[in-house]
Amino acid sequence: MKDMVAAVSAGIVDGSVLIDLDYKEEAHEEGGVADIPVAMIPSTGEISLLQMDGVISKENLKKAIAMVKTACIKINEAQKKALKDKYICDVQNCDGDKK
Repeated sequence: MKDMVAAVSAGIVDGSVLIDLDYKEEAHEEGGVADIPVAMIPSTGEISLLQMDGVISKENLKKAIAMVKTACIKINEAQKKALKDKYICDVQNCDGDKK
């Protein structure tokens, strides 16, 4: 494995750019909604998936992508910590005793 991928969705609800929309926000029927799932390789900043459902302005799309990049970096940090913690538990048997 060369790298990990982090993903989150952004969206527009009533003109506001949001990250990680929940079902209620995605199903919002008043004022227009756009849902934008994005996957990114955090070490390079490369977007490996960009999908859009709905209508969004160019300015809001740029804002959403910037917010997604920040969120994906935080998600990647949590992913790395979880993997390290799991590896340490496997090696140390989670009690501090080596196998």
